[in-house]
Amino acid sequence: MVVCRYGFKKLGAKLVTSSAWAALLWMASSLSIVWADAAVIIAPQHSLNLPNQVAAFDLPLQGALDPDILWSQTQTITQPANSKGRWTMSSHQRTAAKFTLSAQAEHIYTLEVPLVRMDRVDMFWRLPGKPWQRHQAGDTVPLSQWPIVGQYATFVLHFEDTPGTMDVVLVMQNAGAASVVAQINSDRESRERRLLQANTAGLLIGASAMVLLMNILLLFISRSAAATFLALYSASMAAGITILNGYAALWFTPEWPQFNDAIKPFFASILSATMLCACVSALERGAASTWVKRATMVVALMIAGYAVVQILVLPHSWRLYGNVAGAVLATMMVLGASTLALRRGDPYGHWVLLAALLFMASAMIVAQGYVQIAGIDIFATAMAALGIASTLVLRHVLLLRERFGRADLPPRSATH
Repeated sequence: MVVCRYGFKKLGAKLVTSSAWAALLWMASSLSIVWADAAVIIAPQHSLNLPNQVAAFDLPLQGALDPDILWSQTQTITQPANSKGRWTMSSHQRTAAKFTLSAQAEHIYTLEVPLVRMDRVDMFWRLPGKPWQRHQAGDTVPLSQWPIVGQYATFVLHFEDTPGTMDVVLVMQNAGAASVVAQINSDRESRERRLLQANTAGLLIGASAMVLLMNILLLFISRSAAATFLALYSASMAAGITILNGYAALWFTPEWPQFNDAIKPFFASILSATMLCACVSALERGAASTWVKRATMVVALMIAGYAVVQILVLPHSWRLYGNVAGAVLATMMVLGASTLALRRGDPYGHWVLLAALLFMASAMIVAQGYVQIAGIDIFATAMAALGIASTLVLRHVLLLRERFGRADLPPRSATH
């Protein structure tokens, strides 16, 4: 019996030891300790994704940044890129990377961090035998201090002579968690991408403005509560698209960095509130009961109230999660109201539900970050297109009711 107990104890000790070693190996696979100098990167002919070439490392959120200390630091716990080729940022730390860029032919390249909601990016760079220079950009930096004014942080890497090298230290900071891409592009590639992205953003902003104008005209014709809420939803969508793609700060508030940082999550919540009101008011009067509409107004006011409170009181790291929670809550409310309306005979309840689902898909895409295909930010483009489609579906519902009648009015012929 004693031997048996001793055997079990010995087996248990071996299992604990094996588990500890397995945990250490797992941690070593995700975090590695580097005892070498910064990586040397060959400047690309077109574009290069930096996380696939350089591992990032974390820095304390507070404290001054000294490029000499950062560059000479050789023992660093690094974070390799995730499966999507991005660095994973925490809201409690800065994320940094360092490398030497070697240029063979061209003199000008750009370093881009294509995340519109990034709070701050500092880039230190130096040529051989010369002192460090510093550039900065981001939501919390006035646009007059950006090296290149645009939607997101973009820095110029200028070589005096080629072939030549340049030491670069990149430090990023954001109030919320983020999955970040950093790209090195040739000058021509960068110009072409910025032009294509600006044209795409202009097209979507113009489309949202045209939809808003059509819904304002519908409001003057219909003069109903549903048309009023649809016009508010369209106005919020047009403003939200302009704000979330960075052009509102570029055009209207370039020197108000704190405002530019706070207005994005604020309008994301306002969009959820106006979508909820527009969808429920578009349901059939007889199918949407009084208590459903009252509950809708209460939830919409709660979401709008949270939009104000999160800016004034709550930690910045809550913003993204609060916006997602608001979008989910608003969509679930529309799902319940639409299901009830369909059971009560509303012929267009499924269209209203579709509008809410399109909005939900748009909100989920915003939270994903950045994916570029053929020079276009696919996620930002899809977000705007789905949001505009949501307003058009609700407009379609109101026009159907005006043409074919409502349950609370005598039926009219489709030919009138």
